[in-house]
Amino acid sequence: MERTAIILSLLVALGCSRGSSKPPPETARVTTDGLLARSNLEAMIAGREGMLARDPDSGPVRLTLVTLLQARASTYGRVEDLERAEQLAEQAVIRAPRSPEAWLARAASRASLHRFAEASTDLDKALSLGAEPAPAAAQRASIALATGQFPAALALARARADREPGMATLSALGVALVESGDGAGASRTFSRALAMYRDTSPFPVAFIDFQEGLLAEQAGDFARAAERYRAVIARLPGHAQGAVHLASIEMALGRYDSADRALQTLVREASDPEIFATRAELDRRRGDLAGAAREEAAARRRYEVLLARHPDAFADHAARFFLDREPAQALHWAMHNLEVRKTPEGFDLALSAALRARDSAARCEIARRAATVGTAIPRLGLRISDALATCPVDPRLAGTAG
Repeated sequence: MERTAIILSLLVALGCSRGSSKPPPETARVTTDGLLARSNLEAMIAGREGMLARDPDSGPVRLTLVTLLQARASTYGRVEDLERAEQLAEQAVIRAPRSPEAWLARAASRASLHRFAEASTDLDKALSLGAEPAPAAAQRASIALATGQFPAALALARARADREPGMATLSALGVALVESGDGAGASRTFSRALAMYRDTSPFPVAFIDFQEGLLAEQAGDFARAAERYRAVIARLPGHAQGAVHLASIEMALGRYDSADRALQTLVREASDPEIFATRAELDRRRGDLAGAAREEAAARRRYEVLLARHPDAFADHAARFFLDREPAQALHWAMHNLEVRKTPEGFDLALSAALRARDSAARCEIARRAATVGTAIPRLGLRISDALATCPVDPRLAGTAG
C-alpha cells in the first residue's frame, strides 16, 4: 500500500491502443492486453536503464526508474526489483545531492522497505531543495497509512483527491478509506476512480479489482473475492498477490485444481517467499508431502535472506509464515513489525502469535497496547477482550477507576 499513489500515476502511462484484454463478462471495460502491458513496462525499465547509463547523475531518471522497478516488484512479486531500486536510490543522493528527485527516489525506496522514519527525513530534504509538493504529499500519506496514522493519512489523501481528482488520487483515497474502516466509502471511491479513467492501461484497473477483492475477502464474501481476483489475473496474468489470494480461497473451498491454475499464472521470476509458502500449502493439501517440504524449505530460505537484509519490510510476512510452524519465531517477528507499524493488523498478528506461542505476558502487554488504538478489524476487538479477561490488573491502572 505504501507506494500506491505514485505507482498508479506512472502506470496510467503504460497503456497501449494495440490489442485488448479479455475481462470477465461482468465488466465491459476494455484495457490493453496484460502480456503486452507487461512488455511495455519491461521496455520502459530498459529504456530508463539506458538513459541512466548515459547520464548517471540524473535525479529525474533515477526517480522514474525506481518507481517503475517498484511497480514491477509489487505487481509480479519480484523482490530483486525492490533491491535494485534501493541501490539506485542510495546512489542517487550521492551522485546528485542537490537534486530533489534524487531524495524523492530514496524516500520512495526506503518507504517500500518500511524504513519510514528515514523516508520522512528524505522527503523533508527533497522539499527543502524545491521538490514538487504533490509527490511528496503522496509519499507522506502512504507513510502515515502504513504506520497506522489513519486520520492524518485520510486527510492527506482526501486533500489530494479534492484538489486533483483522477485515477491515481482517488485510488489512493480509496485505500485510505479501506484502512480507516470505511469499506462502503472506499467502494464508492473506487467506482468514481474507474468512472473517471480514460486510458487503456490494465494496471490501475487491476489495482482496483484487487482492492475490491480484499474488501470482499475481509467481509467473508469469498465468492465475490474470488471473482475480483480472477478479474485481476485476467487483466494482468502474473499478478502475484491476485494469484496468491485466489489460490488461498480456492484451497479453502477444496478446489485444488483451480488453486493450481491460479498459481500457474505467476511469472517465472517471481521470488516473493509468500508464493513458495502458498505452493507448499497446496502440495500439502493434495498429499504431496515431498513437494510441500521442498516449497516450504524454499520459502524458509527466502525469508532468512530477506529478514537479514530487510527485517522491517518482511517482519509481518515472516510472522505469518512461522505462525503455525514456529510460534516463538512468529511472535519475535510480529513484535518487530509492531515497532515499525502500529496498525490494527499488526496488533492482530501479534496477539495471534502470542496466543500460539503460549506467552501470556506478551499477550497481555500486546492487548493493553492494542486497546489504545482504533480498529477496523472486528476480530481484533474480540481478541483484545479475550486476552484482557485473563490478564492481571495492570499496576499502572490500579486506583484509576472511579
